[in-house]
Amino acid sequence: MVQKDGEYWSLNTPNILGVVVEAMKEQQQIIENQANEIEALKVNKLAKKDLEKEMKALQIKLNEQKENFSTRLLELENIINQQSKK
Repeated sequence: MVQKDGEYWSLNTPNILGVVVEAMKEQQQIIENQANEIEALKVNKLAKKDLEKEMKALQIKLNEQKENFSTRLLELENIINQQSKK
């Protein structure tokens, strides 16, 4: 209860309590949704890191295969050159 300009004012708490409870429920739902979104982002971040590692490994393997191919190609060229000299 509050007194202002000689008048007494009061707050009807039973009526406001329902509004406060509903606001708290909405706020809790927002918090839970944000927590779920954060968790999904963490999972996506980990998945992205895994994909980046896999991509790096594949790039290394591809480079190794290119080197092997180049080496074999040179060997074949040498064989062909030797055969053509005969």
